[in-house]
Amino acid sequence: MDWLLQIPPSMYGIVGMADYKLNENWTIGGGIGVYNGSKTKDFEGDILVNNLLAVDPVNDHNPTPNHEKYDLDGISYRFGVGYEKEITANWGFNGGIDYLYMEIDDEEEGNVYSNGFSYNLGLVYNF
Repeated sequence: MDWLLQIPPSMYGIVGMADYKLNENWTIGGGIGVYNGSKTKDFEGDILVNNLLAVDPVNDHNPTPNHEKYDLDGISYRFGVGYEKEITANWGFNGGIDYLYMEIDDEEEGNVYSNGFSYNLGLVYNF
């Protein structure tokens, strides 16, 4: 039994970010992003085509094509805090944490929500 179900999403967007330096070391920032794209479902193999897709009993055919494309639209919001510290004249340290919220309007499934945290740490050397 060979079968394959692929749902690769493809989204592109533009994001605007802004930072505000609170003092010498601390920064707060945020941004908003707008995305557009699509996802494609590819069904291959008898088990998927015959059993998982709806079959029209009157005409005895599969009304759902084996290749379907759906539109995706999304928006995201980000807010975070960052820290920078100069250790010596050439060396420094930075780090930050951001909260990210994303909502994707999926033409097939309705709205999909995602949120979470991202963090970064860095060691900086100035030449």
